Amino acid sequence: IGLYSLFSSPMFTVNAMVKDVGLNNCRFGDVQANVSINEEHSQILIDGMIFDHLDDTIAEPKLVANVTGHVEPGEHAWFIDIQPDSIPLGFINHWTDAFISDISGGATGSVQVFGRYAGVWVTARVKAQNVGLTIPFTGCRYFVTDSVFMDSTSINFPNLTIHDIEVNRIYFNGRLTHRCFNGFTLDLEAQPVHAMALNLPDKKGELLSGRVYADGNVYIYGPDKDIHLDVDGATFGKSRLRFSIDGASSAHDNSFITFVDHTDTTVLFNTHVDDREFADPDQDSDKEWVPDSKFTLN
Repeated sequence: IGLYSLFSSPMFTVNAMVKDVGLNNCRFGDVQANVSINEEHSQILIDGMIFDHLDDTIAEPKLVANVTGHVEPGEHAWFIDIQPDSIPLGFINHWTDAFISDISGGATGSVQVFGRYAGVWVTARVKAQNVGLTIPFTGCRYFVTDSVFMDSTSINFPNLTIHDIEVNRIYFNGRLTHRCFNGFTLDLEAQPVHAMALNLPDKKGELLSGRVYADGNVYIYGPDKDIHLDVDGATFGKSRLRFSIDGASSAHDNSFITFVDHTDTTVLFNTHVDDREFADPDQDSDKEWVPDSKFTLN
């Protein structure tokens, strides 16, 4: 502890080490920081670094991020500037888990966190490194190393190239808008190139299952409680789709299915699913089923 005279500012400083600092059950690392009090401005000043692990046995601990900023307890406000070298991104799952889950990997760049405690604002220019994420309602997992931009009300994905688990390409563009990381609205566009579009395991009672590869255009839009998925594309290669019609007394009870000669490869299936049956997400699709694909009805 460094103690200053009454005529100095700041009044005193503390060199502190805090273990296992994190956010939303995501561990960032151990913090080594100088914390000082500036009574003139009623601020707590922070200047420190986050390391993967701090231990006397580690000669050169891995740097995760540099952190500077201040906290104003009387105003219930803060400003923190973070310069991440490879900060984990799993903390984002808390806000996006309904439509993007299991986020892994890290980011480098610049992040500012500011505002009052009750409503945090974030701006960022970061490069995602080996980031993985899952789309829950398709079951697909994707990976990306590219730039992502964030301001106080949106997360922007400008012309990214992402890959599925088999390293097939998908061109991706769009944005998520939000209000302090609440009330997300999606406006996303994807163009798969022979890439995985559906990967749902067989489960009793589930409407759809199988693994589908596709080319075309996919649009995902709407508020997080009423997501819409529009597809204009063709299946490709070793696609398999299982569609359960359990509970129907006969096949023709399912009026949204058209049965045709399976040897006719020119038929276009126009499928509309009643919004009352599938409130989240709504799905409208226009798909061409090619000979290599398998379509099974239960």
